[in-house]
Amino acid sequence: MATEQSAGFAYHADGYPVVQTPDLLRVFQAVRDGNCIPFFGAGASMGYTFNGSSAPGIPSGWQLTMDFLLDSEVADAEQIAALTNPDQADPATLRNAFRLTSYDLFKAADTFLFRKSNNRAELDRFLRQRVRLALAPRPIHSVVAQLRDIFTVLTTNYDCLFEDACETYGREVFKHVHEQFKPNSGNWRCRANLVRPQLIFHKMHGCKERDESMIITRADYIRYLANWKDPAKGMPSCVATRLPSSTLLFLGYSLSDWNLLAIWEGVVASYPQGGDEIQSFAVMKSVTPEDRLFFQKRNIEPIECDLTDFAIALARQFKLEIPQLGIAGPPSSGGGAT
Repeated sequence: MATEQSAGFAYHADGYPVVQTPDLLRVFQAVRDGNCIPFFGAGASMGYTFNGSSAPGIPSGWQLTMDFLLDSEVADAEQIAALTNPDQADPATLRNAFRLTSYDLFKAADTFLFRKSNNRAELDRFLRQRVRLALAPRPIHSVVAQLRDIFTVLTTNYDCLFEDACETYGREVFKHVHEQFKPNSGNWRCRANLVRPQLIFHKMHGCKERDESMIITRADYIRYLANWKDPAKGMPSCVATRLPSSTLLFLGYSLSDWNLLAIWEGVVASYPQGGDEIQSFAVMKSVTPEDRLFFQKRNIEPIECDLTDFAIALARQFKLEIPQLGIAGPPSSGGGAT
């Protein structure tokens, strides 16, 4: 039964906000079975707003693309404003601004690097500044960090928000960062048997803490996919061998996100029967019929809901707290799946 509390917002009797999500029973069961691997995408570290609580985050892919072009002097603020609010833009300015739509994030990063005389340190500096816009873990980071039946997590993000959440909840993290220019980056072994609450965390596309590790240009992505199965240069075998037989939970991706496509088509689907037998899930705010069909053919079920609402539903199911939203959890909460 729901009750009305602050500002007319509906709460359940156990203190959790009422949120609208599709049926999540299979996701809950995959977590309980210890067979769920979350993948954090950029959307997991972007800003959020919920019932008066909010926090800034990293820029979206489109925002980062425009930042690259602005810093490279390929675009100016007036052109970007015209694309952002076309109905209010001067027609001549808008026509000129349309040329910017030929740039995706990776081409924009290449342009930035070209304008900086191929100085990779300048690219790292630029990305670190944007990553620092996210100051603290999002609700989804805090919830996943408390789920002790989850012991392998992957991300394509550069930030350290999930590590911060794990530290808060006493998770010992064995972290591996892929370093694209390190010839033995894949030679990493974690202990065979983890003891709760230990966790393996693989940062597929580098980290802000490691110089020149962040994958962002077209060549970076091609290099990653070309080398990922190489025992020395690619994904550590202790992580890669788990993917085809696990329920993958994509958090903060969209179908327009090339990261998701690269992970699935280039990594998971490259195994025999990779992804064909195990149901996976992708939490997305909105899904077109075409996108839904694309995912279903790959045995990925789209979960159409806000990521913060999804985090709240997980927290309620497993009796966890979300301090960012003032959700304390029940007094008996022990910080783990039940």
